[in-house]
Amino acid sequence: MDSLQELCHSPRRGLKEVLPRRKSFWLVPTLIIGLLLCSVTLLYPLLYARYLLHELNDLQLNRSTFEDAQKFAKKMGAPEADWAQCTPAECRWYKSTDNALLPKWYRGKGVTFAITFMAKGSLVTDKGVEYSIGVSPFTPEEAFIGRPRVYVYQTGNWSEWQKEHLRRHQEGFLEKPTDYVEPPVDKGWQKIWYDQNGKITVDYFTVAISPRSKSIPGDWQKYTAFNYSCFWMYKGCTYGKDLLPIAGPYPSNDPLSKALQP
Repeated sequence: MDSLQELCHSPRRGLKEVLPRRKSFWLVPTLIIGLLLCSVTLLYPLLYARYLLHELNDLQLNRSTFEDAQKFAKKMGAPEADWAQCTPAECRWYKSTDNALLPKWYRGKGVTFAITFMAKGSLVTDKGVEYSIGVSPFTPEEAFIGRPRVYVYQTGNWSEWQKEHLRRHQEGFLEKPTDYVEPPVDKGWQKIWYDQNGKITVDYFTVAISPRSKSIPGDWQKYTAFNYSCFWMYKGCTYGKDLLPIAGPYPSNDPLSKALQP
């Protein structure tokens, strides 16, 4: 009322004094809302990534059923993989989050975090986490050579594939068949390089944890100790070994090396 009276008695002086007050009245909540939106955009992806990893613990290999996996997929909003029909005989689901909402000048290439799980023969046989450099869509180069990433999974299918691979190798070289000894944790590296600035880069670090391992909880926790700061820090991360500190350093100086880590 006082402001209105001042405005009526002295229009010019009143406008000069009242309008700045109104501007300051709206400026504070606008700044607060802006800061909240920035905070949510920065922090939500990494919080959601942690949530996805935590919830994945609900699925137990060779215990959880196809129906359990379906319920979990519905809860997480995880779509079925589109490369095959989903049946109790075999089905795979995935769910991801990324920081694509951040401007590219801030996030750099960005990062994507995804969980995947698979049922085969009516039981959950595989579950894993992929943390990679880049956001959708894939560039033609990324589609061809892949992205820097780390992939950690518990799998019952990997050892079967390894056994079959060994059998075919031995048959091809006319070697005496031997039994494949399944390691509790199978770790590896693969690097494809060029740079400085001949381009092509790529690095992988893959961990396969056997469901028969006695140290599953400890190994799973160890190899999923991800660097979530890649989601929010300026310019983000560049290589797979940045995503999972335990994955570094590279196994050798040979840019085309493929080696097992101890």
